[in-house]
Order: sequence, then C-alpha cells, then structure tokens
Amino acid sequence: MQTTSYKTRTKSINVDRYFRVINFGARILGCRLLDPGPVSGRKMDVFLRLITLSTMCFVLIPSLEATVEFATDLQYLCEIISNVLSFVESFYILINLYYYEDKYKNLIRKIRQEFWTEPLSPKLFPLFRGFERIFINISMFVAVVTLPGNIGYCTFPLWIHNFNMYADINAKRRTPLIAKYHYDHRVSPNYEITYLCQTLGSSMAVIIFVLGTSIYAFICMHFCAKLRLLQFKLNDIGASTSTKEFTEIIREHRYLIRFAKDVEDLYSPILLLHILLSTLLICLTMFKITSMTIQDGALEFTVSAVYFSATFFQIFVFCWMANEVFVVSDSLALAAYNSHWYEAPICIRRGVFLIIMRAYRPIVLTAGKFFPVTLASFASVCSTAVSYYTLLRSIQ
Repeated sequence: MQTTSYKTRTKSINVDRYFRVINFGARILGCRLLDPGPVSGRKMDVFLRLITLSTMCFVLIPSLEATVEFATDLQYLCEIISNVLSFVESFYILINLYYYEDKYKNLIRKIRQEFWTEPLSPKLFPLFRGFERIFINISMFVAVVTLPGNIGYCTFPLWIHNFNMYADINAKRRTPLIAKYHYDHRVSPNYEITYLCQTLGSSMAVIIFVLGTSIYAFICMHFCAKLRLLQFKLNDIGASTSTKEFTEIIREHRYLIRFAKDVEDLYSPILLLHILLSTLLICLTMFKITSMTIQDGALEFTVSAVYFSATFFQIFVFCWMANEVFVVSDSLALAAYNSHWYEAPICIRRGVFLIIMRAYRPIVLTAGKFFPVTLASFASVCSTAVSYYTLLRSIQ
C-alpha cells in the first residue's frame, strides 16, 4: 500500500507557452500578469487602459440610452439588452482585473513556480496531463467561438441593411451595435469613426471574455491538480511515513486552504454577477433566435446562434470548474481514512484525525458568499432562463 511514486520525478509539465497566451491578452488590456513588480508608472499600460475603458463606455452608455428608443419593440429591445449585459459583465471583469491585479499576479506566479514546472513520476504524469488538456480545450473553444463570432457580428452590417432605425436616410449605413448617439452618425466621417469605435469596443469585450474564462479555468485546473496530488499523499500514509513527511502534508493542506480563499476573494463577486446576467442573456438570446424570420437571413441567425453558444458555454465552464474543485476536495477525507493510518505512530494518527475533520467540509467556490457554485447552479440558471423565455413569449 505504501508508495512514493509522487517523489520519483522524471517527467515535467511546462505551461509557460499558455502563460504567454494569457499574458498577451492581458497586455492588450494594459496588464502585466507575468512581469515582476508594480505596473504603475508605465505610460503605455495607462494608455491601453484608457483606450479599453473609453471604447467600452462609448458602446455601453449609448446602448443604455437606446433601450428607451426601442422600448416598444420587444425584439430590438432584447438585442440591445443582450449587448448591454455582455458589456456590463466584461466591464466588471476588467475592473476586477485592474483592482486585484497584484492578487492575480501572485496566484499566477505561485502556479508557475510551485508545481507545473516540477517533474512528475510516470504514474502521475498522465493524470496531470489530463488537467492540462482540459484547460487547453476550454481556452481553444472559447477563442474559436467568440473571436470569429465577433468578426461576423461586426462585419455583417456591411451586407445587411434592413433595419428600421435607418429607414429614413442612408439606410445602408448600419452600425454593428444598436446605440443612440447625440450626433448624426450616419454621415461621413462620423459613420466611419462610430463603426471603428464600436468594433474596437466589442473586440475588447471579447478579449476580456476569453481572458477571464481562461484564467479562471487555468487556476481551477491547477487547484484540482494540487488537491489530487494531496489525495495521493494522504492515501499513502502508513507505517513508514515519517514525521517530516506528514508535516509537509499538513503544510500543503493549509496552503491549499489559503489558496482557495484567495480564489474565492477574486471570483466570488464575478460568479454572482455572471450567474445573474447569464440567466437573462440566455433568455434574451433564445427569444431573439426564435423570433427571427426568413427575411432576417441565415447570416444573422448564425451570428446569434454563435453568441448564444458562447454565453451558454461560459456559464457552464464557470459552474463546472467550481464543481470540479468541490468534488476533488470532497475526496480528501475519504483518502485519509482509507490509508494505513492505524499503522503510523500515534502523533501521525492524531494528525490524520484532524485532517479528516478539517476536510469533512469540502472547499467550495461561492457566488457572492450567498450559495455554492456547482453543476446544480448551472441547472438552476437554465431552468430560470427557460421560465423567463416563456414569460416573454406570452407577453409577445
């Protein structure tokens, strides 16, 4: 039963290239997640932050004003509110990234230094390679779905012109997002400037969307891998376990609890807002898709379907990752109990009892400290979204 496979290290997992991808996306937004030291004083970062915030406000504020303009048209109203909610969520993630930038940097620095670059035994290498593949697949899917979808959403107004708002003059000059500006944005050069700013703002929102999801998935997958490794160590406790080895296990368990608290502080408010907004986004996007007619065209239907899939997948990723943390941490107490702890010295046996008592309450990520985020939360979001959709259909 007693093994030391996790100590015999021959293979390694190096994810520096994935850190570079995350850091590249953060650099576009004016953050340096991998650079040591504070970021204050870098003029280029300040300039990029001003560009990002100003372009998103250029889209968000006029979109809010457009909700009054189209208050009587339920289909256009759903489209405007969907865009507003998406920008509000991206804007909140961006502010959270700016405000807690040092905490993000510390977490990523710990992940980079403490575990992923360490060699692993051939027995454990496939297990942790699986966690790595999960992160890669999530990031690739989010990027593949959102980036081409944003490109299509920003370019199809150049070919689709049947929009009632511009039926009076210059009908062919439609902007990607419905917004109300206090100037005539359908004449040159106002139209070109407005189109460019809206495209830039939506691109920034997509980058924030991809970056926020990728960082969250990466941190959760690393956390699950560390918990799984601790589970192996707890399961190997026996007669040959020394006091020094058991002290190291206790120290690692305490560290993981503190790590979970840091993740909870960063993502608890984001999860709460994301769950609330995703319920409305799924409902409004479903209503928009089902309200389309043949005259709307296949291109607009495809863009809306891609937008819906991205929204649906993101809330699933947030709930699934938190659920994985819950499931893996819940198995720690059972792993310690199933070990040969009864063959260990009396001081180690007492320590195992304390670990079991501490691990009896699994680690959970909550939404604003109100409720735990699990797959049950995802099912609740889908159920509530369908209920709201039914209500909208009855109103229509």
